[in-house]
Amino acid sequence: MKRKPRWTLEILTGALAVLCGLLFLVLLVQRPAGWPVLAVLVILALAAFGVAWYLTDGDLAALPQRLKTLHLPEWVTLWQAHEPKPGARLI
Repeated sequence: MKRKPRWTLEILTGALAVLCGLLFLVLLVQRPAGWPVLAVLVILALAAFGVAWYLTDGDLAALPQRLKTLHLPEWVTLWQAHEPKPGARLI
């Protein structure tokens, strides 16, 4: 039986990101001076992707575990706080 997708934090975050991207594109059309900002954001995103690719040797699914092994400060890995507790039942 096929299950309906749940409206989780990930879906809402993705929708917000798409909405922000569309708003940014509208602003770019109205004010073309924002193109250098977009170029910088794209370069930073590609750099972050490259670092993640390097740290995981191409296996991006292993990124959370790799970040844990680096012993980074807690505020860096705060996004992992939603992990289930050991023994918790997942629905």
